[in-house]
Amino acid sequence: MQSRKLFLWPLLILAITSPTVSSYAQNDAFLEKLRSQNQFLVSFQARFAQTKKSPILEDDLLSSGMLYFKKDRNIRWEQQKPVAHILILNQDSMYEYRADVTASKRPISGTFRQFQNLITNVVNGTFIRESYHSAEVWKQGDLIHYRITDPKGKMKKLIREIELTFDRESAFLMQLRFIDRSEQQIKIVFTEHQINHLENSLFAIPDE
Repeated sequence: MQSRKLFLWPLLILAITSPTVSSYAQNDAFLEKLRSQNQFLVSFQARFAQTKKSPILEDDLLSSGMLYFKKDRNIRWEQQKPVAHILILNQDSMYEYRADVTASKRPISGTFRQFQNLITNVVNGTFIRESYHSAEVWKQGDLIHYRITDPKGKMKKLIREIELTFDRESAFLMQLRFIDRSEQQIKIVFTEHQINHLENSLFAIPDE
C-alpha cells in the first residue's frame, strides 16, 4: 500500500528568481494560445524526471520515464527507473503494471480520475477554469508560471498547492510542482517534447 501511495501522489499534478508578475491580459493571451494550439494537437509525449521530498524520508525519491497523451483522455504514464511501473488510462478503464505486482485492469476512479482530468485540462488550456478557483501568474524569461493554492472539488482534499510552468513560445508544459496535504513536495520536469507521433497501440489495455 505504501508503494502504491508513493506512485499515486506524483501523478496528481521552481526555483524562482526575481519573477515579473504578469497582467491578466498576458495570462488570457497565453491561455488562448494554449487552447488554439490544442485544435491541431492529436497527441504528445515527453520525458519526465521526478523528485519527491517527504518530511518522513531522509533522502529524496527519484524516478524517470515517459508521459504519453492522445485525444481524447488517453494517458500512458511509463515509469522506467528505478523500477518499471506503467499506468494506462482511457475513457472508462485503467491498466496498471508494476514489476513486483500482478497487473490489474479496472474502472477509473478516485485519484486516477483526478490525474486524468488534470492532464486533459492542461492540454486543453482549461486547467484554471475547470479545476481551480484562481491562480497567481507570473512570467520569468521564456517561461510563464501558474501557482494555484485553492484547488476545487475532490482535489482540494489532496493538494495544498500546485504550480505549472510552461514555455511561452511552444506552450509546452515544462514543470509540474505540488505540495500535498501531508507536506510532501513533488517536482516533475518534462523534456524532449514531441507532438502528433503516437500510435493507438501505446494506449491499448491488454485483455485479462
